[in-house]
Amino acid sequence: MQSTTDGLVSEPIRHLLTTFIPDHEFSPIITRAFKPPKPSPAGILEIARQWSLPEEDRGLHLIMVGDSVDDMTAGAKAGAVTVLLVNETNEHLVKHEHTYVCISRSVLSQIQTAE
Repeated sequence: MQSTTDGLVSEPIRHLLTTFIPDHEFSPIITRAFKPPKPSPAGILEIARQWSLPEEDRGLHLIMVGDSVDDMTAGAKAGAVTVLLVNETNEHLVKHEHTYVCISRSVLSQIQTAE
């Protein structure tokens, strides 16, 4: 496996990426066991710390992809660009103050299928 400096916050995302990108090693991996949990930005900030990112540049290097208000809030509080995976349950978050970019799961599925 190729070693890189990619960080993840959740096991479901880790599973998806390791399934679709099996030759890519993700580090560090921050899971739900990390305290305090989202919506605290602590997990994302721990990744930034381990990557030695300067506080003023974090937004240039961090993206938080998720499907909940806790994901969007944690990302925004950490200074990351937030990407909402939109579904029928969370459509109300499209216009949320912490949501920066939106992508539907159907579009994501089409991307995965094309590969």
